[in-house]
Amino acid sequence: MLNPHKCWFSILLLSLVAVPFASADSISLGNAYALQNNGFTQVELSSHPGIPLFPSFDAPPFQTSLTIGVPLTGVVPGGANDTLMITSLILGNTLTQQFSILAGTYPPPGSTSFAVFFTFQYPSGIFHPTPVKLDISILDGSQTLSSASYVFTFVEPAPEPTTLVLLGTGLAGTLAAKMKRQR
Repeated sequence: MLNPHKCWFSILLLSLVAVPFASADSISLGNAYALQNNGFTQVELSSHPGIPLFPSFDAPPFQTSLTIGVPLTGVVPGGANDTLMITSLILGNTLTQQFSILAGTYPPPGSTSFAVFFTFQYPSGIFHPTPVKLDISILDGSQTLSSASYVFTFVEPAPEPTTLVLLGTGLAGTLAAKMKRQR
């Protein structure tokens, strides 16, 4: 026969031992992705290393910006000091952004996913594929909880006036060749 006092003591002991582990910081990164085609297409960076990426949006002033989504999963307990740090290295310039990760469960209850979006504004005039190194880390104070690195290339589409000049030159050359044959 079970002694109710011993059961109560066992439950109390188990809860005292398990509670510190249940509240442990278990947040982690998912696979980061870049937004393309005005945000309608997601390109996963881990399965496409070195892929050329274009600015995320065509409209001014976003012609040189790239938006990255970072999915988060896990639990951040109350009182934790978690930070998401993103660093991008392009043309010898380091760009860094930091975000505080609030206490809670990721994705939140009732959601199937949760991502933090950040945008880097790169220098204009990058018309040839230029390597970019992207480092993403979740920090709890000075301790790294999760990290990932990605490498891809960034290139701006040719500006519209240049495209029209090339088209006009090609048409003028075709017309000149046709006129020369008719003589």
